[in-house]
Amino acid sequence: MRSRVFLLSLISLTACSPKSENGQLLREKNNQTNEKAHSAIATESFNKFFEKFSVDSAYQQSRIVFPLPVEAYDIDAEGFISSKMDSKEWGYMDFQLEKPYVIKVNAKESSDTVKVNFQKEETGIYTDYLFTIINGKWMLVKVLDQST
Repeated sequence: MRSRVFLLSLISLTACSPKSENGQLLREKNNQTNEKAHSAIATESFNKFFEKFSVDSAYQQSRIVFPLPVEAYDIDAEGFISSKMDSKEWGYMDFQLEKPYVIKVNAKESSDTVKVNFQKEETGIYTDYLFTIINGKWMLVKVLDQST
C-alpha cells in the first residue's frame, strides 16, 4: 500500500516537474497568455492619445492600421459595403469639430477597445471609429459609416 502511494506521488511530481512535457506545455501556454495580456496594455491613456490624434495629421497617419477596413451603409443596396482605404486616401480627419457635431466616446466594449461615434445633429451623418491597442499603442483599426 505504501509503495502505491509513493509511486502515485512520484508520478504526480514527475508530471508537474519543469522537465516533463506537460509542465513545459503549461509554462509555454502561460507565457503566451502573459505576452498577449502585456501587448493589450496601453502605454498611454486613450484621452491623451485622442487629443494628439485629433490635431496632429502626421501623428494621425502613424496611428492608423492601413489598409484601413471601412464599412459604409449603401441606401440603394440597403446594406453595408466593405472596402479598404490606403494612407493616401485617408488625408486628415479633424475630430475637434464643435456643434452641430457630436462626438461620443464609448470605452465599455472592452479595456483595449474604444469606439468613437461622430454625428452631425439633425442630419444622417453617423460614423463610428474603432480604436484598439496594438503593441501598447492606440491605433485606429476600422471605420463604420452608418450615415443615411
